[in-house]
Amino acid sequence: MKSRPDQEPVVSADVESTRNPHTVLRYTTLRLAIFLLALALLWLVRVRGLLLVALALVISGLASYVLLSRQRDAMSVQLSSATARRRTGVAGRRRTGQRCAL
Repeated sequence: MKSRPDQEPVVSADVESTRNPHTVLRYTTLRLAIFLLALALLWLVRVRGLLLVALALVISGLASYVLLSRQRDAMSVQLSSATARRRTGVAGRRRTGQRCAL
């Protein structure tokens, strides 16, 4: 972790992804909670049937796009760093001639 005297400490993507390993689970749970909240609110307004589900999907999608941007960015960092680590591991095994165990 690098720090600058006038700003917050800079955290690399690898350090951030190991610090919080459950970002995908947190993002998915929050998306589901927002959907259920929208569903309940629309049900209280007496929207029923397929329209209820369709409106809840649209409203929750827009709300999560705005409200969960930080969680989405953290999840993206974690997934991309995991993919990069996996790719470098496979490339290293190919160079040394090791086989992957299934």
